[in-house]
Parts: sequence; structure tokens; C-alpha cells
Amino acid sequence: MLTIQILGIGCKKSRALKANLLEALAAVPIDNVSLEEITAVSDIVRYQIQATPALMFDGRLVSEGYVPEVQLLERLLQSYQYNPQHVRKVLIPTDFSDTAAHAFQFAQQLLQGQAVLLQLLHVYHPMATASFSTDLSETNLMAWQHQRVQQFAAGHALRTPNAQQQRIKSMVSKGFASETIVKASADADLIIMGTTGDGDWLEHLFGSVSSHVAKFARCPVLLVPSHSHFKNFKKLLFASDYSADDAAMLQQLLNWNDIIPTEVHFVHVDVHAGKKYQLKKTATSAITSQARPDLELIATEIEAQDVLYALNAYANTQEIDLLVMSTSSGSFLENLFHRSLTQRMILQAQLPVLILHFGY
Repeated sequence: MLTIQILGIGCKKSRALKANLLEALAAVPIDNVSLEEITAVSDIVRYQIQATPALMFDGRLVSEGYVPEVQLLERLLQSYQYNPQHVRKVLIPTDFSDTAAHAFQFAQQLLQGQAVLLQLLHVYHPMATASFSTDLSETNLMAWQHQRVQQFAAGHALRTPNAQQQRIKSMVSKGFASETIVKASADADLIIMGTTGDGDWLEHLFGSVSSHVAKFARCPVLLVPSHSHFKNFKKLLFASDYSADDAAMLQQLLNWNDIIPTEVHFVHVDVHAGKKYQLKKTATSAITSQARPDLELIATEIEAQDVLYALNAYANTQEIDLLVMSTSSGSFLENLFHRSLTQRMILQAQLPVLILHFGY
């Protein structure tokens, strides 16, 4: 059941919020919705909000002090619907490196036995290739790049019966890699790309093409460390900053029929000076899954000096297969993109990371 609460004293904004919500619910029907209006000031105070009207989904704050547009509410509600989805087209950027080859083979293993299009994309810039192609015309240069992608595909395609249903196509584009990949992501269900996994992974990740793509892509992005080994994603760690749409993002993940976990660890790290790593009891979780009653959802809070160290330690002890983060407003990952990481503990990239984007 989705529990929705409107906190307001019945003012014009509160009434407008309710009207927009009802319109959004009419457009995006959800089974088992409980709508409650909280109007008494003494009751509103207990929620410790900063301004009214406020909107809460499953105990999490969605908005406060303003009236969300109907379209925004519809997108949020859509994430709470159970709508099974299959990955049909996967975009795999390649620079012909061993890291890119590993990501390509990882994608084939992840989606084995499925009728999926694996779109290899190589982006080149004339200035970067000038030293290798001084004798080539623009037409011949493009043809040469196409040949390189086709050779890459042939050289790293898996020769297994389960891979036969997968279609592999190659594409070459001229321009800047980051912008080109993001543009191409609008026509894909998923991006799978490699990371080096060497040394300071976050420094590599957040200062690279992967950083730009992970943040701005129009579809989910799976980052695959070069030293990781493929295994089915059965135990997931969802890194939560208690954002209002965490539950919606989790439901979006569970809608994928290509990733069917048995456990999801919903983990929040509370930065606490003086505590290296300490698990603490958490209140009953607001995350539920009507679509997967067999799924075990484990809510955990950790007190630690360093968020990245805490997530890494927890992932190791729980034998997590996949780390999941979202770029929703105010989320953990969003904050990382704007935070200096030079003095922070390194999260070694032995674990694939799935980046979800709210609203896409």
C-alpha cells in the first residue's frame, strides 16, 4: 500500500496541492492507496517539516512549502506502479581498451538468453586521432573507425548458445564522448560501461567520461569495474540518503525483469564524527514491494565517519553483488558529484554500480 499524507491547515496552497495530487492519481492509478489529510497544527508539528503545505509518500517527504506540478506528481506516482519491464536495447561505449572489452562481455553474460540489442558505440574526435590518420580523408577515417568497432565486436563476442539471441550492432560517431553518449542514451534502456578499478576509483570515475554519463544519461547506467567477475545480481545494496523518492526508485529497479534479486539492503549512512563504523537499529522501514512479496528487504543504518568506507565495508560483510544509487535531487550520489573527494576514503571498485535517474 502507498500511504500519502498532505500536511496543511486548509489554506489555498493546501487545497491546490490536494487538487494536483488527485489529478495525478486519476492519470496514474495505483492499487491500495491511502490518502490522509493532516490539518491540526499540533499534529503537523510532530513531523518536523519546515513549511506547509507538505506532501509525504510512505513516510518520506516529497515536497514542502510549495505545490508540485501535476506532471511531477505523475512521474513520481509512475515509479510506484508495478510495471514489468525488459531491457531491449543496451548502449555499450567502447574505446577498444581491455576495460571496455570486459564491460562488453559482462553485458553479454548479464543478458544471456534474452532477445536484446547490444549497441556498441565508439566516439572519436578528429584531433585525437590525427596522429594515427594523417593520410586518411574524412570518409576513409569514418570507415576505418567502423572497421575497428566491428573487429572489436567480433573479437570479444561470447560463443555460447545463450548469446545467440543477442544482436550486436556497431555505431561510430564523431564528437566529444561524454555529450555523444548522453545524447544516444535517450534511445536506450540501459548503458553498460567499464571503469578501471585501479587506485582511487572515485577519482577516476568522477573525473572521467563515466562521471558525466552517470550523472546526465537519460537511462540507467551500469558501471562495471575491470576486475569484477560476473555473477547474478541476487543481493543488492541500495544506498539511501532518505530522499523522498527512494522508495519510488527502488520500485523502478524491481520492475526490471532482467534483474531479479532475492535480497535488497536499504542502507543509510549517518556521518558521525568519531565513529569509524557502527551498525545501529533502525525504525521500521517504509519500503515495501507489493509486486515481490518473496523479496527480503533489509533496512540498515550505519554511523560512520566516512560514507564510502561504510558502504564498502557493509557490501563486503554482506557479500553484496550490486551497489545501487540514484541521482534524484538531494541524493547521496548527487551530493558526491558536488563534493571534493581528494581527502576521502577510497571505495575500491570491485563491485558493479547501477545509477538510476529519477523521472526517466
